[in-house]
Amino acid sequence: MKKSVLVIAVSAALAAGSAQAAVEVYGKLHLSLDQTDNGNTYDGNTNDTAANAGAKAKSLYVSTNASVLGFKASEDLEGGMKALALIEVQIEADNQTKTIPFTEREVYAGLGGGFGTARIGKIDTPMKLLGGVADLFRDQVGDNRNLTSKASGSGLVTNAPQHQDINSRYPALAYSALSQKPGWEVRASNALAYTTPDMGGFTVSVLYQPDEGRKDSSIKDVAARFTSDMGSAKLVAGLAWETHGKAWNNDVKAETNIRAAGSVTMGDIKAAVLYQKASNMNAVSDLAHGALAIIPAVPALGTTAAVPAQLAVNAASAVDTSYDRTTWGVGGSFKIGAGAIKAQYYKAGETSSANADGATMIAVGYDHNLSKNTKVYVAYAATKNDQGTALDSAGIPKAGGTYTAAGGGHDNNPNNVIPGQATATPNKGSDPKSLSLGLVFSF
Repeated sequence: MKKSVLVIAVSAALAAGSAQAAVEVYGKLHLSLDQTDNGNTYDGNTNDTAANAGAKAKSLYVSTNASVLGFKASEDLEGGMKALALIEVQIEADNQTKTIPFTEREVYAGLGGGFGTARIGKIDTPMKLLGGVADLFRDQVGDNRNLTSKASGSGLVTNAPQHQDINSRYPALAYSALSQKPGWEVRASNALAYTTPDMGGFTVSVLYQPDEGRKDSSIKDVAARFTSDMGSAKLVAGLAWETHGKAWNNDVKAETNIRAAGSVTMGDIKAAVLYQKASNMNAVSDLAHGALAIIPAVPALGTTAAVPAQLAVNAASAVDTSYDRTTWGVGGSFKIGAGAIKAQYYKAGETSSANADGATMIAVGYDHNLSKNTKVYVAYAATKNDQGTALDSAGIPKAGGTYTAAGGGHDNNPNNVIPGQATATPNKGSDPKSLSLGLVFSF
């Protein structure tokens, strides 16, 4: 009841505050029943921490998957211009720990017209949107972001231990290298974005997230896309480039990613492909670097208290070898009546010959449309992580990929993604898999 009242109140406020603006309320509920196995094979536990000892490697879950409620508004202005606004929140239907089940997604305002569209706020990057062009399992198990979104294995996570030097005392000093990282599927906060008008099917999109007082921590993204619709045949193809400032990986170079993706639909058949090359990824998140694992409190500004020794680790001393990774995938679907069978295969390569940290993922499924707004599906995904031969005392590989099969936009609660583990990251070298029955209702 309280949720219904809140939705009505927000809708009424938007309508009342903008007599001339057109307001559209939309949403999607995506729920699924998942049998998920984290793939670990050692000693019956699912994690190398005592807190998870005895937890099941395989378990049954009810999952909420990128369910959203949105408000889209526009208003005609003089000279053919439009004012634009969007407020979209994520709905949690299976997480009892949250008192308010809303988390903001895209939230922006902007202007549109013959010059294109300019926006400011929290905005999906053009690279992230291009990845969706080739993804046949978006928000389901087997989502291609399981392998495209990050560097993985052997501590190779993209991270930003910003201001971890003795001369910088920003609030961001207590930065979490484990949970805060941009990856390559970013919804950028505090961003500026511009998209050109359609030029015969060709558009260019640019996004910039500024440093905001933090040295060299901006995100820059640009993508070009071409769309051609010829009756029953449709082609979508694009190329994107993104870079994260040097502070994001404590390296002497900014990490970059180049992604090409596309799909072609001809009658009942659809084929899709994606290729990306990430460069200058840095392995500074390994515990061997010490300072990233223990970040003590910082003296208040203006005090004379000594800065702890752990904070004296600057970017130069934390630099490790930078790595490159190539990731690619192909997929296809075939319509059968009101449904479609589909499959895709993705591979994340090794970062170097010395690191067994790549992975492969296969996904197969069937979508069935009960109506224009309602879909049911079954999907199965399995990820096989590469692993080194050396084991630690608990029998866990010391090196290996840490990719999942049920991440991406599938399940907003990471404890459901990998049973028995505290994060959405599997242990090195494990082989997660998941079988999912889902229902999607859009309005």
